[in-house]
Amino acid sequence: MRRFELAISATVQIITSVMVAGILAITLGQVVLRYAFSIALPWSADAAQVLLVYTVMLVAGYGVGKGSHFSLPMLMNATPERWRHPLRLVHFILILMFAVTVLVFGVRLGIAQMGTRMPALGIPVGMVYMALPAGALVMISFCITGLLSQSASKA
Repeated sequence: MRRFELAISATVQIITSVMVAGILAITLGQVVLRYAFSIALPWSADAAQVLLVYTVMLVAGYGVGKGSHFSLPMLMNATPERWRHPLRLVHFILILMFAVTVLVFGVRLGIAQMGTRMPALGIPVGMVYMALPAGALVMISFCITGLLSQSASKA
């Protein structure tokens, strides 16, 4: 299970690093072309925006795996040792329920917007909204591995 978690982490790190580099390259290229050569790229702002949305959603899912998402460490530390394990299970279950909700409604929203296209890029707006389920899938994978590792550590 640990190998699966590491593979997901590495994949998300690589994808988001490439996306951030893409945002940087697109933005820098746009600035240089606009101010040095008076050439405007009509698609650059939209492309950077799409990359940013996907980056944010994938990193939000990654945060679940790294434990940097919303949590209450003071509550956990104040809880007696015998209640910490059940509290962690409830924690992962609540995040899993949230992620499944985001997945379902994100897919619905994405599909509903597939008929509209971004003028500069020509891609369906629904593809931008599909960042929601993409991030939710990352969250779900980390929640499942977290639940399985919590179950294994209790056994």
